[in-house]
Amino acid sequence: MISLNAITKELVLACRQLGLTVSESLAALVARTIYNEATSSFYAEARGLQEADARAVVEESVKKLFNNNKTNPGMETLTLQAGYETALVDGELRVTNIAREESDFETRRMNFIINQGYSMSVHLNFEQASLVWNKILELVVRRCRVPSIRGFKEHNPEFLEKEMSQILESVLPRVGLQRFLALPGSEKRQQLEELLRICHGIRTLNIKLSGGVPLLLDSCWSGRELDKVLEEIQTEVADCSERCRTFELAAGRGFKIKEELLHHRQRLAYWQSLADEFHGLKSRLGEHRSNAEALVADLTSKIQAQQGTLPKEEVYPLFDSLGKLVSTATLDQHLASAKLELRDYLLKGPYVPALPKDIYDALKTKKNGTEKKDTLERVAKEISEFIVEVHGPIAATGDAAALSDHPSYLHPETTANFLQLPLDFQGFCVATLPSYLTPGDPSLGVLQYKGRFCVFKDLEGMKEFVKKPQDAFLNVREMCYQMPQLVQLLRLHEDFPQSSLHAVLQHYGEQRKDDGSTQTPLHFVESHIDPNYEWNEWKLRKDALRMADIRRKTTVSTQTKGSTFRRENETQTWLPRDQGINTAVEKATQSQKWKRFVGGLRGEGATAMKITNFKFEV
Repeated sequence: MISLNAITKELVLACRQLGLTVSESLAALVARTIYNEATSSFYAEARGLQEADARAVVEESVKKLFNNNKTNPGMETLTLQAGYETALVDGELRVTNIAREESDFETRRMNFIINQGYSMSVHLNFEQASLVWNKILELVVRRCRVPSIRGFKEHNPEFLEKEMSQILESVLPRVGLQRFLALPGSEKRQQLEELLRICHGIRTLNIKLSGGVPLLLDSCWSGRELDKVLEEIQTEVADCSERCRTFELAAGRGFKIKEELLHHRQRLAYWQSLADEFHGLKSRLGEHRSNAEALVADLTSKIQAQQGTLPKEEVYPLFDSLGKLVSTATLDQHLASAKLELRDYLLKGPYVPALPKDIYDALKTKKNGTEKKDTLERVAKEISEFIVEVHGPIAATGDAAALSDHPSYLHPETTANFLQLPLDFQGFCVATLPSYLTPGDPSLGVLQYKGRFCVFKDLEGMKEFVKKPQDAFLNVREMCYQMPQLVQLLRLHEDFPQSSLHAVLQHYGEQRKDDGSTQTPLHFVESHIDPNYEWNEWKLRKDALRMADIRRKTTVSTQTKGSTFRRENETQTWLPRDQGINTAVEKATQSQKWKRFVGGLRGEGATAMKITNFKFEV
């Protein structure tokens, strides 16, 4: 049996070899949504895949990915879903990791300080006091330092350390370290946490009063900035809604237009989700900002009213609340920065399908027409009677299975917690799904069947569902096989546990990082290589230049007067001396000598190794 993760890795490698770069999440989603005609289901729904099935999945996935030339709306929708959901998970993981790193760092430093208090003597010396003081100062500086946030520039860290050293000295003087370290471990940890919040609150007040370095809540993601972002998102929501209405009218003109409608529905769902997120962030950040301004105003009034020193019992709780508030707001700032990246991802999407001009012109008159809507009273009366007519009255036994198999109508005014009902299929009308995808109208009521809460566009859709509710669910499943992007759009993760994007993202965070290293030696020292060889290229060049210079030089001789008495020496030969002769010099004829020099490095091109041979004549 071959796992889906192994198939995904094989698919990514195959696409890379063919020159196509595909993200792992998109490759996994495409591989999990390949349709198997033999079983009338996805290949991923099988318990395990044989080698032949796995090869078929890889081949079909490669064809599907390579045929994506901006004319396949279904593939573009899958790409949008994989990219957006992956970016969403990345942003959430980044915010979670920031909070976890800060918490782990503070825990390690606090444990070190607590353990140092146990191991030190009763009277601290200068080195011990400096060590504990520096660790506490490191904690305070780390708490007040803001990690990278989009739109916010942190000031000089050296100035921050100097400022926090003065603040820490005012809250916990060095002379008080002995008494602090003598406390029990639990109380010591509690006071350290309070100390961090108080110092953070004091610095926040100093920044607010001095007007030097801008405060975090004032410098980025102010109310005006959030309003601007929300205005852009609302504009995109309106544009996507208009496109969806236009494509809905033309959904019966071809399968491609139906898939383009799904693409716009998915993009609209993402924009609406971002709008809700930013509305919540604006509300929370506005609340943080107003609370911080109230605390700063309270502290400022106390400082101005008091001529001398303020009592700690009066101001320290306010500083504690202010520091805690700013720390909470910082995480919301990181979350807002992550959500802004999702907005940028949707804006840079190049694929925005549009209707042909002839179809668009033909739909103008139909688009401007008014549609008659059913009233709640008429729907409630007729659908209740129709349910009794088709399925009979509800059994009085109270059997849970019988109640689940019997459709029931939930009236908006008489149903408890009607607005909190978890609508299935993301609130879309399942009765019109074979033709086109349109949102249902919850104000007409909800039909409950087999634990699912379904809404519909009109009364006729409700009646069609009541006639054969099980067939309606089967039609939804068949449409998901034809258009796999519906699985994510309708959030059918439980119906397709192995083929949904939710299953892909479950393994996404586990295989994101991998530490690996490769070290290649510059020169391989083999057994047949002389270890005494000179590998210094510059030294070899120097020797080669010296020998070349010697070979270019000539010796000029001059006939002197004394040389006329010399013997003819061209035919002279000095034979080796006998072994019995006691002399210090032995001469004889010798053959030519060769010396080989190797230059350059192993490789290609200009760095290729070159071998030069020199002949030395005796």
